[in-house]
Amino acid sequence: MQFNKQKSQTDRLWMWNKNDIWNDGVTIFSTSILKMGDSAQGKLDFKSFETKADLRTEYQRIVGNTDPVIPNMYWQFMHEVQPNDIVVVFETIKENGTLNHLLYGWGRFTSECKIVETDNYPLQRDVVWHLPALLEPVKDINTSNAIYFHLVEGEGAITIKKLLGIDINNIQDSMIQKYINVLKSNHNLILTGAPGTGKTYLAKQIAQAMGCTDNEIGFVQFHPSYDYTDFVEGLRPLNDDGGNVGFERKDGVFKAFCAKALSFNTKYEWLINHLQTRQAPIVLERPRSESFEVTVDNSTLRINGESVTKELFKSYYDGTKTDRWFNTHFKKILDYIDKNYFVVFIIDEINRGEINKIFGELFFSIDPGYRGEKGRVQTQYQNMVEDGDAFKKGFFVPENVYIIGTMNDIDRSVESMDFAFRRRFAFVEVKADENTGMLNGKVWKDDAIKRMNSLNATIEKIEGLSSAYHIGASYFLKLDNYNGDFKQLWKYHLEGLLFEYLRGTQSVGENMRKLEKAYNLNNTAADDSDTDN
Repeated sequence: MQFNKQKSQTDRLWMWNKNDIWNDGVTIFSTSILKMGDSAQGKLDFKSFETKADLRTEYQRIVGNTDPVIPNMYWQFMHEVQPNDIVVVFETIKENGTLNHLLYGWGRFTSECKIVETDNYPLQRDVVWHLPALLEPVKDINTSNAIYFHLVEGEGAITIKKLLGIDINNIQDSMIQKYINVLKSNHNLILTGAPGTGKTYLAKQIAQAMGCTDNEIGFVQFHPSYDYTDFVEGLRPLNDDGGNVGFERKDGVFKAFCAKALSFNTKYEWLINHLQTRQAPIVLERPRSESFEVTVDNSTLRINGESVTKELFKSYYDGTKTDRWFNTHFKKILDYIDKNYFVVFIIDEINRGEINKIFGELFFSIDPGYRGEKGRVQTQYQNMVEDGDAFKKGFFVPENVYIIGTMNDIDRSVESMDFAFRRRFAFVEVKADENTGMLNGKVWKDDAIKRMNSLNATIEKIEGLSSAYHIGASYFLKLDNYNGDFKQLWKYHLEGLLFEYLRGTQSVGENMRKLEKAYNLNNTAADDSDTDN
């Protein structure tokens, strides 16, 4: 069951006590669902109550607890919280007789309340966290309210937003974080949705938001003639000095990308750049809880102020040198790199290629459960791999390599994707109204969004169409070519596309006129002629 609510106000902020609400053995920021309702012990039919008083009376009768706080809290969670409301994770502390808050981080609710009767915590809402969570909580001494789950408004909400740096006007960061969470959990993500919803644009934004530079983002677009030799490896013609033509094995674009992600030079460069960008030391723990600092000075790595050459670092990395310093310092640094350095490979139009032919035996090694050396496979040209190659013993996809694919839901080639491929990817739909940030800075942005939403609402009302046929924001970027003239965008881009959607259906002309009027915000269409011809 879900409760439909109106669009959220931008100043609503809810406090969620991380200790008292959900002690289910789960770190609160590692899940995308917040839950409550356990104290009812499965004895309350939450969806049956029409008023807060009804819920409170029945709760007190069954549970035997006359305190109204908990049933009121359940009612708030079901009926008063709205999508896009901010949720702040806090902990109550008592100092000198005063209750204060420690603020650990924040997110946004992204769904209505769902009642999952089979769960011990039946009241559930999806949430997207603004990560990373704070390692050191921020202390709030102004808001003394310590109820487990409660609404904070006015000056209290303003104070908390300032303390946590919450920008209530920027939902895009939270939306991107949602995709990052899914990608990190699954290693493989496919962004689906209607044409023009900005899936490729979003894929690059996700990679950048994860901290990847251009050198750490790979990109390829699949097409019908793309094959295994392009993607993994194959034989390529070679001219020698004598003018003779031969063949040599060459890595494809994905295998070369994986090799680069594994190399020492790449990881070392990342560490230096990471320290320079961070502009603060990395503090790591040695055995016996003694910490040490890693810094950079003019591209020279320093450990507790002592300079370390790249050659020395490489000798520890390769394992040719092992001593006390390796065990107490370098091993910790290498672990830090492994946990924080990752790269993203984007496959645009992934469904347009012949998937089985392109991936070959990589179906095994891209599986999230077989990342790293445990997923090593013998490729078709394994006997030709040279000594010294990172994949001499077999190819594997490094654990720090993440894959994002994009595809259009209505493309007929989607039907050819088999289940073996589908189960290795998490699929997330990109909706037309979620990715309008690409229109920022355009003088016609607000008008474009109004027209897009009006047009898409009408598309859903036409039999045979659905949200998969929505018009996305990227189509409106073409307005730059027409000095913001919406009529020309319709005539040269949208009208033809929508006609193709409707081709062969009944009432094509009538439906095209409805769509044009919706695009013109219910104004009379400039040309009311029948578009069947």
